[in-house]
Amino acid sequence: QNGLMKNAVETGRYLHQKLDNLARRSPAIGDHRGIGLMQGIEIVADRKTKKKANALRGKIVQECFSRGLLLLGCGESSIRFSPSLIVEKGHVDAAIAILGGAIRKCS
Repeated sequence: QNGLMKNAVETGRYLHQKLDNLARRSPAIGDHRGIGLMQGIEIVADRKTKKKANALRGKIVQECFSRGLLLLGCGESSIRFSPSLIVEKGHVDAAIAILGGAIRKCS
């Protein structure tokens, strides 16, 4: 009725594309996965070996928080995205810009 599920599908695809682009540019991202708005990235010390980088993950999450983006650590070295169902593409763009800047600063 209110379009929330449609928004979750469409904005989730957009988020996935943006994370894919960021992952290609950032050696600290070893993998990204998810469906809909529930997405995650794996932070690694080495992309080839996929060695987990849990300390780096913590620094990135904290840096994002200091820039106004709340992300959740998950597992040993993953970062989870779980925005509200009303999130818009502009919010995704802002989040990816903050995350990218935090990864560059912390890596």
